[in-house]
Amino acid sequence: MVDIRDRVSEVADVVIKIRDVRGQLNGRRAELSEKSRVEADRILEQLREIEGNLTIWMGSQAHPMMWGPLGLIEKLSRLSGAVVCADAKPTEPMYAVFEDLSKRFEVQRNRLNQVIEKEVVLLLSY
Repeated sequence: MVDIRDRVSEVADVVIKIRDVRGQLNGRRAELSEKSRVEADRILEQLREIEGNLTIWMGSQAHPMMWGPLGLIEKLSRLSGAVVCADAKPTEPMYAVFEDLSKRFEVQRNRLNQVIEKEVVLLLSY
């Protein structure tokens, strides 16, 4: 349970980081050249995709009640519920699911770090 809780916290921290970066890009958008705004849009789309893998999309201004597929944070929460309900130690499949979700999280965190280090920093340094 502690490992699941810690992983959920890590995922939440990455989602907050994504939203912060998105805010920075949107805040600087007006001062960017047209070419840089196109690049910012491409980066924003990448951020949206990464965030969508981490947590559920609860819609947009145009469609506020639309729901997206479950993200890793919801899957970890469901795993947590299954572990808590058991009267025994977690099963091997539960451990396997946790490992799979953890690996998938690392892929998304690494993608985010690459986007920030190689694209966002370069774009915002102009």
